Amino acid sequence: MRQVWRHQLLFLACCLFWMSSVQAESSIDLIANHRSLESLELPQFRDSFESLEQQSCDPVTLAGNIVNWSEFWYEAFPGPVYENVTYYIIPRLGYLAIEFNTANFIDDGKISALENPSSPGLRTGSISTCPGDFDVPAECRYTWGLAGGLPWATNGELGACALDSNTTYYFNITFTDGVDPDSSTCNSSPCRVNLQHYNF
Repeated sequence: MRQVWRHQLLFLACCLFWMSSVQAESSIDLIANHRSLESLELPQFRDSFESLEQQSCDPVTLAGNIVNWSEFWYEAFPGPVYENVTYYIIPRLGYLAIEFNTANFIDDGKISALENPSSPGLRTGSISTCPGDFDVPAECRYTWGLAGGLPWATNGELGACALDSNTTYYFNITFTDGVDPDSSTCNSSPCRVNLQHYNF
């Protein structure tokens, strides 16, 4: 009888050990999977969120091109400290939008659109959360003849276009009035500008 009890106790102990091992392995798998999920980058979802942000923008009447800030200036925002990009082509009847995100930078700077000798004409620029949007506050819009600039700031600089942190913006530029394609002041083909950025 005593021998039977020993066998039963041994069998029960083996069962308990096996169950605890399975539970431990399951816990380890769950932790590993959790860590894997945390480390995953999901650009497709990020792209979807950015598309949703753009979908929330009102339709614009101009056609345009969008380029990333770092691709245009060859440096991430808020740089460059000082840079000129010359002879850049702007759609004659549309706009160019340079996309950037302010992240957590506390800074200020200025963008200028200098006249290119091959394409004289007025250039209108704006900073907006929507590409091709020129219906913005006065401090976030500027029309160039020969000189001047459009200042931006995340540090509360007076007179500048005030930008929020961790927000995607677009610097838009056009030879039109921002609404009517037929209002373009560029009579050349292609239409070019010289863009300049200061980061004070």
